[in-house]
Amino acid sequence: GAVGNNAKRSKAAKTAPAVKPPVPRHRDDGYSTDGDIAPDYTAGERYNAAVALMGLDPSSDPEPEDGNEDGNEDGNEPEDDEDDEHSQFEDNEDDVEEEGEDEYDVRPEEVPAWTTDLRDDTPLPDFFADGPRSSARKTSKTPARGVSRLSPDASDEEPIIQVKNLAEALFDDDLDVVKIKKAKPCKTTAAQLLKKAKEEPTFSDSDAEPEVSGDTAGFDDSDNGGGLPDDSDDSDDGDAPFVWPVWTHPNFNAVGVANLVPQHPLVRRAINRAITLVEHDFAFITAYPEITGKSQYMNANLVEGARTAQVPPILVKRFEVDEDYRHAFIIHPSNRLSHARKDIKDIVASQIVPQLKLSPRGALLPAPQIQKITQDLFVNRAYVYPPMSDTDPRPCMSRPFQSPLLLEVLRLAYFKDPSSVGNLYVKELKSSLPDKPLELEIPRAMLLMAITAVHSVMGWWLTGRPIPVPFHVDTGVAFYLAAEEFLDDVLQRAGPLRGHRMLANILDLVRSITSVDAGVATEAAGVVDYDNMPE
Repeated sequence: GAVGNNAKRSKAAKTAPAVKPPVPRHRDDGYSTDGDIAPDYTAGERYNAAVALMGLDPSSDPEPEDGNEDGNEDGNEPEDDEDDEHSQFEDNEDDVEEEGEDEYDVRPEEVPAWTTDLRDDTPLPDFFADGPRSSARKTSKTPARGVSRLSPDASDEEPIIQVKNLAEALFDDDLDVVKIKKAKPCKTTAAQLLKKAKEEPTFSDSDAEPEVSGDTAGFDDSDNGGGLPDDSDDSDDGDAPFVWPVWTHPNFNAVGVANLVPQHPLVRRAINRAITLVEHDFAFITAYPEITGKSQYMNANLVEGARTAQVPPILVKRFEVDEDYRHAFIIHPSNRLSHARKDIKDIVASQIVPQLKLSPRGALLPAPQIQKITQDLFVNRAYVYPPMSDTDPRPCMSRPFQSPLLLEVLRLAYFKDPSSVGNLYVKELKSSLPDKPLELEIPRAMLLMAITAVHSVMGWWLTGRPIPVPFHVDTGVAFYLAAEEFLDDVLQRAGPLRGHRMLANILDLVRSITSVDAGVATEAAGVVDYDNMPE
């Protein structure tokens, strides 16, 4: 029947031969197989007789050859068959429950016929492996008891995905980051050190003074030098030698240079103050302190910087008395002075061609023509005078130091923006006449440095094409002294009034917003003697 086709097989069913039992003829068949008259059996009696004839156990479940065949050939199912089969399942129920699921699983030898078409080297699917798999489950008419013995089919279960290091991969922010080896740092060159020193931050006097370590707690600003030992002969020989505070010690790099950044903030403040003093003196006092002695000048600036930088007295004392200490930091103000002079030289180099009109049509003039222009400008220092007009290149001798080239260099070097040194120290701009204090004059140091740079860079063009020459300090000192002598001679011959007017006009032209017009001079101003110059 339908229940028998889907029921589970017992152990006895596996040992019995799978032979189709003979079935007695129906009631309407009046003869048996041997020619005798067959008894008049009912359907149930015929089934029992067939089972007894074959020697089968009535409680066993013979395995049919076809899933659609049963104990009857004609497919007519009597009602008694269903009752007998149901009683058979109830008898075997205890045996089925004691057996595990493995008893009814598909074994490796029980494979479908289509597997014979597979190649020898082709493995069977996973569900025909040796592992347990529930299939062809036996059911009973009692749904609750039948379902309790069922286990979920492996094919119905969701696959479990196992990923190695899944948690780390989900929460790893650097999963897609390609790691490369770090490049080996290159050795810092001297030019980089100079540039880094120039770009160091400066500290104003209004900055709050940071706390000093406890090494300075035992020092006071007394008459004996703030705790420093005096050099008198009555000092106690048993006293321990004086030791400077650790925070004042210079920090040197691998090549023995005391860079500014690694130093203590208070030490940096004192050095930056010395650098500021050097920049101020470069614009208003002298651009070449080498004339009177650069080493003495730099040492004095370091001491003055420490005194005016609002640092502890112990640091001021060390700058004053420790010569080696000053020598370790003297490189910073010296470098800043060299950078300031180099910046003005670069400005002149960029202004030579446009101001002297050496390339009126985009291309440089022929070399012989440029050579002649340059040589003519060196005669009587004609480069310090403006031309008479755009069409007349003759110098206007009544307006010395007012050439377009000099005025533009002064503007770019000292008055370009509010942070420029000329605008930053407006109070340093003074008048040489006590009765005219508001008529400010251009500082001598600014004018002399501009003349020196122009004279030096113009020498590059003496061959008709630029040949840069290093701006050496010895050459610069020579040009600076020559320019100073020339300026003093002009001021002496012009007198105080005309000399004041000349310097005041230069400052007004430099500080004017509009660019200088090279053709402001008139033809009539070509020849002017000093007696007729306006006061």
